[in-house]
Amino acid sequence: MDKISVFREVVSVFLKADDGSYLMQLRDNKPSIVFPGNWGLFGGSIESGESVCEAASRELAEEIQIHADPGEISEFRRYSQTGLRVHTCRFDLKIPRSKLNLQEGADLGFFPINEILSGRLFSQKLDAYFDVASPLMGYFKDVSCFASD
Repeated sequence: MDKISVFREVVSVFLKADDGSYLMQLRDNKPSIVFPGNWGLFGGSIESGESVCEAASRELAEEIQIHADPGEISEFRRYSQTGLRVHTCRFDLKIPRSKLNLQEGADLGFFPINEILSGRLFSQKLDAYFDVASPLMGYFKDVSCFASD
């Protein structure tokens, strides 16, 4: 009998601000989630029948209450992690931080790519540094090719 690899399909969104920084989410410190207490991208599971960009749009609405047209979200690259197939997307964020309403996670913040690649980011809300989720280091090295767009 052949072994079938089953991956949970998820989406992560690079949210790029006009100044070139990226919006990051400090994940809740719950042991039941992937990379608890680490900085990550906004996103989540792709539901049955959803396209990658539709899932990204839905997750952004759920997590920070912004409404992004799936047609304005572009797919970037796919990555495989243990049990996960991560579809990454890019969306140019035109909304000021004051309009973002964090619904999931401990904090959010805008960071330039060089700070993200340092591997530790500062949470203003919690007045402490936290690690960037390890897979994101590779993702941001890949995304740096369009960081100056």
